[in-house]
Amino acid sequence: MDFESLAQQIINEMRTKGKLPAASPETIQQLTADYAERLEDSFNGSIVQELERLGKMQEFEKILDSGNQDSAAFLSKTIPNFDAFRKNAIALALKKITG
Repeated sequence: MDFESLAQQIINEMRTKGKLPAASPETIQQLTADYAERLEDSFNGSIVQELERLGKMQEFEKILDSGNQDSAAFLSKTIPNFDAFRKNAIALALKKITG
């Protein structure tokens, strides 16, 4: 997931709607990095919470610790309706940031 692109999209929408005052490119770059980090943290928190609820967190940690790149496949297989879950988790993260 490209959280930086999503953060840029949020900032562009806020600027278009007049919700973000004019700012220097450096400030926009810092805001983008901040939003991207917050989006990723919130999204990852939603995943952890769901995996704990399903009793699959230890299994997921083993995949991450092994350096296995199949974590996305594991999430898709383990979390029911993962695409809908992902969309909801992103919407929640966006709401936390934009209010």
